[in-house]
Amino acid sequence: MNETDGSAWALKLRVPPWSSESWLVAGGERKKVGPGQIVIERSFAVDDVVELELDMTPRWTWPDPRIDSIRGCVAVERGPLVLCVESVDLPGEQSVDTVRVDPGSDLVESDGVVSAGGSLVAFEDRPWPVPGPVVSGSSDLVIPLTPYHDWANRGPSTMRVWMPVG
Repeated sequence: MNETDGSAWALKLRVPPWSSESWLVAGGERKKVGPGQIVIERSFAVDDVVELELDMTPRWTWPDPRIDSIRGCVAVERGPLVLCVESVDLPGEQSVDTVRVDPGSDLVESDGVVSAGGSLVAFEDRPWPVPGPVVSGSSDLVIPLTPYHDWANRGPSTMRVWMPVG
């Protein structure tokens, strides 16, 4: 604000529901705020600063259990961003269909990259009729996740947002 007439007015800010640890810094005071609307009503002076610090901690997201196609899967979000596993981040020629994540493990953020603990599984080729997948092997793995909007920026690849739990 470059000028003010000195009268009071209301500044309204919205804290999204995904931000569980938000902080409002205004007038030299720092206070914790919850999701919802925040109203600051007062006279503001030129060069007053109001900061809203939103929690961007990565988190597991479970789907509605009534959705058959993603039952038994989880996704990862960081703030408003949806993350995905990309085939270029997997060892060898592995498919994203072989990824299994462990939602009991902590999501780790390092240098702006979020990683999940999990494993890769290999399925046996079996003749028809196939009663179901048979896991023939598994290995522990740290799975780097990419923001969905950045998918395929490193060349042709496949990706998966809803990852099976393994």
